[in-house]
Amino acid sequence: MDKPSSEVKGQRPPPAAQQSAVVRLAWIFGTRDDLMLLRLPLLAEIVQRRHKVLAIVPDLSSADTSILSGLGIEFCLSSHPKTSVNPFAAVMSRRRLTQQLHDWRTSAVVVEDPSSLESSVRAAVQAGLHKIYPALPALERGPAPSGARTSWRATLELASAVFVPTANDTRLIEQATHKSLPRIAVFPPVALNLSDLRACPLPPLGDGLVLLGAASRRDIETSAFAAAAKSLGGRCRFRTIDLGDDGRGRLANAAPGIELVQGPLTPASIRSAVEAAHVVVIDDIGAAHILLLATALAIGRPVLAIDVAAYRDFVDAGVNGWLVADGDAAALTASMAAILKRPDLLAGMARASSQKAERKLDQAAGWQPLFDIVGIADLRRRAA
Repeated sequence: MDKPSSEVKGQRPPPAAQQSAVVRLAWIFGTRDDLMLLRLPLLAEIVQRRHKVLAIVPDLSSADTSILSGLGIEFCLSSHPKTSVNPFAAVMSRRRLTQQLHDWRTSAVVVEDPSSLESSVRAAVQAGLHKIYPALPALERGPAPSGARTSWRATLELASAVFVPTANDTRLIEQATHKSLPRIAVFPPVALNLSDLRACPLPPLGDGLVLLGAASRRDIETSAFAAAAKSLGGRCRFRTIDLGDDGRGRLANAAPGIELVQGPLTPASIRSAVEAAHVVVIDDIGAAHILLLATALAIGRPVLAIDVAAYRDFVDAGVNGWLVADGDAAALTASMAAILKRPDLLAGMARASSQKAERKLDQAAGWQPLFDIVGIADLRRRAA
């Protein structure tokens, strides 16, 4: 076994007197990017509050492990095979996870891996845990497996509470489970320290309007973003953050007319790319795309996003950006062409984006549902 290194619905959170114990929180992630791009500041804050955190994740680079160790976050590799021809692999991996949770003396677990939700929750139950918190993905055009809402019903009923990214997901889960869950809380997929991501002015338009996207894991040459670049070539500049084949590498070739923003995929590199753009285009769902959207709002950039429930909470059409039908390359191109005709609207939309970030993405409010429900009190105050 890998050793670790050194709006709420339902029942009210426990009173402060019951939240004073040290929590040993294990967090099971589906991908490395979910941890390093979306949840790292949250886990660091939990450690700073004098609690213990164990990140269970499929893969980590040496740079990742150095960052985690520096923040005091313990970690180990997950043992859940996504696919296997061995009929006993799932049973063995669940037993291994049960042992990991037991050996680390886990007191609470968050499961943020839709592909292994059921087995991870069962492992937590077998480890004797009573505080089990599934954190679900967006259920409309999100990474959740097909039909998951129905198949998850029995699993979610074992949870102490369920975290969902949007109010729409609360409705969908209630429909699927016949409102039988004890608690459902909206817990955004990412929250930012807005004091570190202050809004900055739009770049000058002298060198042309810059549209920034993120290359999906598909071939960039066949993407809607590339089709728009080909159609509107010469009228503006197209840049894309290089996600590579695994979300961290480099694309071998870029489509004509698109500038690649290469280098390590980090919050800092995403911030730098956003600051140099006028409009940010979100044409897919993934950890990098979610962080790109959040960064764009925090810095104050209009957003052109696919119209899915995961993004409707953050993009108000005509106010701080535009929404286009998912998968409609022609509609994406038409929206970009319309943006080019009215650059005078961008400054007002940029201000609306930063205001939206203050309401939806500030970490103080975004993390509070987790802190309240799990009982993660700030023990620094008690020590003082």
